[in-house]
Amino acid sequence: MTGVQTCALPISANADQWFAPKPGAEVDVALAMVHTIVTKGLSSPPDARLSEMLAAYGADSASSRTGLPAATIEKLAEEFARAKASVAIAGGASVSGEHATELQMAVQLLNYVTGRIGTTARLEAVIFSARWGSAPIRPTSQILRSAASASSPGFGNGT
Repeated sequence: MTGVQTCALPISANADQWFAPKPGAEVDVALAMVHTIVTKGLSSPPDARLSEMLAAYGADSASSRTGLPAATIEKLAEEFARAKASVAIAGGASVSGEHATELQMAVQLLNYVTGRIGTTARLEAVIFSARWGSAPIRPTSQILRSAASASSPGFGNGT
């Protein structure tokens, strides 16, 4: 899992890699990734119009706005496009501010150009303990299976 967030949140701490663009620049990262995917011929379905529409969002120009190196943005885009199962999700504080709608649209565009709209990506949600680090992190499916096998009233036993 890769996180692109301006500050280190608990989800970032559990990401395999985390990139921190300048505050408010998440939209630029997403659109630069879309531009990279389209111009490198990695989009599905191909859409040449997007390349023209997003010309201002090339990785080089987005680098100065985001604080991330152009090579990093391009690598993120290529890895995302080539992954068998990936989905971009915008959430948290980044979608509650001034650029919330723009970010949601940019993220959906990223999912669209990689053919992720209308497909199912199996994401394993994780349940954290109330106090960070005090208990092992377990996938939701594991927690639900163990709860279903227990005979607690009203959960997993048909009542």
